Amino acid sequence: MTDVIAPALRAFLAEGRLVALITVAEAKGSTPREAGARMLVTERETRGSIGGGELEFRAIAQARELLERNSLPVTLDMALGPELGQCCGGRVSVRIERADERALAGIEVAERSVAEHGRWSSCSAPVMSGARSRAR
Repeated sequence: MTDVIAPALRAFLAEGRLVALITVAEAKGSTPREAGARMLVTERETRGSIGGGELEFRAIAQARELLERNSLPVTLDMALGPELGQCCGGRVSVRIERADERALAGIEVAERSVAEHGRWSSCSAPVMSGARSRAR
């Protein structure tokens, strides 16, 4: 099950803070979190988790860089093996983008679906802003 992050995002946006949304877009093999897992990153805080370890550390650093530079969304593809110091052995693709009211609306729909049905609906796919992305 994915962390509930909508209330935190709503609060961050109400405060006028810049927020990045990190979403596990794809998880292959053995991974710490499932596709659809999300987390929020501000200049100093995080909410939620995409699995911890070096994977999460690198994604947070990239998210903060995106916020600082006001960059386009980016997708990171990482093998979870010795080079990351993670022994899962799978492969994860994460999407990092600015979070806004549109992202909040999509997250609220997905989290409501889980609360009502106990599972992710087709609405719970990674929230995409529609902006062009830059692969790394």
